[in-house]
Order: sequence, then structure tokens, then C-alpha cells
Amino acid sequence: MISPNQNKRKNILIVGGNAAGPAAAAKAKRVDPTANVVLLEASDFISTGTCEMPYVLSGEIDDYKKIIFYDKEKFKSEKGVTIYTNHLVESINRRSKEISVINKIDGTKYNFPFDKLILTTGSQAKQLPDLNSNYSNVFVLKNIDNLISIQKFIKEKKPGTVLIIGSGYIGLEAADVFNSIGIKVYLVEKNNLPLPESEIEIQKLILDTIEKKSIEFIGGFKNISFKSNEFV
Repeated sequence: MISPNQNKRKNILIVGGNAAGPAAAAKAKRVDPTANVVLLEASDFISTGTCEMPYVLSGEIDDYKKIIFYDKEKFKSEKGVTIYTNHLVESINRRSKEISVINKIDGTKYNFPFDKLILTTGSQAKQLPDLNSNYSNVFVLKNIDNLISIQKFIKEKKPGTVLIIGSGYIGLEAADVFNSIGIKVYLVEKNNLPLPESEIEIQKLILDTIEKKSIEFIGGFKNISFKSNEFV
């Protein structure tokens, strides 16, 4: 943790360790080599290739470790930044300039003082009202932990179908990957065509492409409900 001696130096905290976080931490240390730069990440890993994760699922990349570019020891050695993985930020006190953090492994709680705070937590999957995120077969794909969980489920349960909600870039990429490994894909979208933020000509081309791949696109769904069982 941050010691009293370290408090004499500038404390720069970065929350989030995927891509932007490590970049910000390394930059902060270069700008002020005397600063105490600490990066906090809620998952097991830092500096991972988010865009490459679907290719691990498809098998084109044979090991998820190949898309982890730094571990925390290597990052500290090369960049001079202290890393805490499996540490979740619970609250930020802007008045006292402290954040409250819990160690997800043992439940220990800490307060970290800061002079500068940089938030690089990224996006969060939208939660649907009737969908319990604790279902054993419901996933998001944001980090390596999610990737490992999906891989384990596919290996153990050998699902025959997958329902993907949302046909933006991530939804389309996931649909293509699951289809490539022989899982029947149902792609649900509230708009009538996929990739709704693109031009209509592009949407039609994408629809034609996914239909040729036997991915079943279901557009125009405004409300989706789920049965309250362990498996939905």
C-alpha cells in the first residue's frame, strides 16, 4: 500500500488496467519520475488485447496468454508503476482525496490517498431488467476473466446455440466467432437492421453477409423477457 514516506511524493492513482490505464500510468511516470504511480485493476490481468479476445474463442489464437502483453511484475520492473490486480474501487472521496478499495481475494479494505486520479475503467455491458447476471450461462465479453469463463462453459457444456443481444461491432464479431466454431447463432437487435449506427447500405450488406453464414438475425425486438430458471 502507499506508505507515509510515499505520501511526501505525488500520488497518482489510475483505476482500470486494460489498455488506457497502463498507457496513462507509464506516461505519468515518464512525466514525473519521482511520483508514486499506482494502478488498480479489478480483474486478474492488465494490458490485454481486447480486440483479440474473440480470436482466442475461435481458436485462431491458441492461448489467451498470448494476448496479455504485460504482467504486473514486468510492468513494475520496466515502467516503475505499482500494480494491484483483483482490487476493486468501491468509492471515491473527492473532498479528502482518497479512494476506498477492497481486495477481492481476501476481502481486506484499504484507503488510497491521491493527488491525481485517472479513471480508465472502460465501458460496462447494459443490464436487461429480467436477466439475472448470475445465471451460469450468461456472459459479457470485456476482459480475460470473462473469456476464460466462456471458454470453460463451451468446453464443459458444449452448447448447441447462443443468443447474442445487440448487433453492434462486438455483437457482430461474437456472432461470427461462435458461428465459426459450429454453434448456432441467434442475433437479436431492437432495430430492424444490424449495426444500426451505420449507413443503411452498410446495414443491408451486413445483413446479407450474416444470413449467408446461416446466422439468424432477429430484428425489431423492443422487449425481451427471460424465464427465471438457472438456464435461460
